[in-house]
Amino acid sequence: MADLINHNLRDFLFPYPVPSTGSSEPKKILIKPLDKGYLVKVGCKTIAVSSADILVKHLTEYLKDPAATEKKFNDNKLKF
Repeated sequence: MADLINHNLRDFLFPYPVPSTGSSEPKKILIKPLDKGYLVKVGCKTIAVSSADILVKHLTEYLKDPAATEKKFNDNKLKF
């Protein structure tokens, strides 16, 4: 019974499979507009983006090459 509950809880908390870092497939993306800028969640990471122009620039880059963009993000080479 506990295994069933743990399995159901995992499915509730993680309803979509999340590719590992370095994957060529993009992760789930959520964008929430704020008074000034946007809150963007990609996979398990959440960032604040100051303008629509910057959001579109990085989102386009990410969708073209998720692995390279994730590497830039992890190396602190993206400006938001």
